[in-house]
Amino acid sequence: MGDVKHPHTRQILAGARNPQTGQWLDCCAYLEQHAQSEALAGTNTTIGVIALNAKLTKAEAKKIAQLTQNALARTIYPVHTMLDGDTIFVLGTGEQTFALDYLGHLATKVMEEAILAGIQAADKLAGVESYTSIHIINKTCHIFWVVMISIKLCNFI
Repeated sequence: MGDVKHPHTRQILAGARNPQTGQWLDCCAYLEQHAQSEALAGTNTTIGVIALNAKLTKAEAKKIAQLTQNALARTIYPVHTMLDGDTIFVLGTGEQTFALDYLGHLATKVMEEAILAGIQAADKLAGVESYTSIHIINKTCHIFWVVMISIKLCNFI
């Protein structure tokens, strides 16, 4: 259960649809009207990886992962429910240090873009429509179960 919305327009890009009308169901509104969920645990888990070419301590990586959760909150409705295992992993591969707010902002921005790109690249599966099958657009990339992102910080120095 859940919708993926564009973080700026709040337009639903993916989610549950009414089988009779094809209209999007607002999953948050549905949740408010149904106190007991019929969803299965772990069926809507979002896992992301942020790989930075920056030097990070374990505590810094944890903080960037926490900041990057904002990308999930801006695109996935609802997020972090009791049935989800939503998480983001962060790793640093470089030798240069940067301000955590800077890294966190960039990581959040890139994660939002990765979520949108994944939705727009997904294929129809087992009769379940996808963004591309609904909007009939040309695809140039593929979706991966784990989003791998590398921010090239040297371009920002």
